Amino acid sequence: QNTEKERKIALQEKEIFRLKNVELAEANDSLIKLNEEKNELMGIAAHDLRNPLSGILSFSRKIRTNINKYTSSQIVEMASEMEIASERMFKLIAKILDINLIESGKRNYTSSIINAKEVIDQIVTVYREPAEVKKININMNCTSELIAFTDPDALGQILDNLISNAVKFTFPGNNIEISAFRADDSIRIEVKDGGP
Repeated sequence: QNTEKERKIALQEKEIFRLKNVELAEANDSLIKLNEEKNELMGIAAHDLRNPLSGILSFSRKIRTNINKYTSSQIVEMASEMEIASERMFKLIAKILDINLIESGKRNYTSSIINAKEVIDQIVTVYREPAEVKKININMNCTSELIAFTDPDALGQILDNLISNAVKFTFPGNNIEISAFRADDSIRIEVKDGGP
């Protein structure tokens, strides 16, 4: 009888050990996936921070090296663009630092009614000078009123990525075509570059 009891106890302990290993393996897989999602989110954030920083650097360098070349209103306009880029960076950093956002691997979206044309104009203004350096024309064909219910920060990040890549990969002397128009109950935004 003692031998049979010992055998049953041994089998139970073996099963408990097996179940614990299964739980540990599942927890480990979950942690690996969460870490990958966090790394992906950080990679996106790093890319999204680089573009507004580049714009701020470009405008500040222009002011510092050619201050006598610009009128007061032009300097105010450049400072305004630097302020807009800085605000976008602050918002992005606030989202990155949200620990719940990182742990969930998701982004927090806050939608509101906006004019998408204004977001497009802000992003295009940042990239006009880098485009001019490469002798690239940015042509816009956008409806003036593009009212949408969306997250303006997310829309800005998407457009920033598309337009910065268009400037980066378009061959010198070519054009970038940006169009935006209403399509049924949505807004369609197209970025066409002259790259490979």
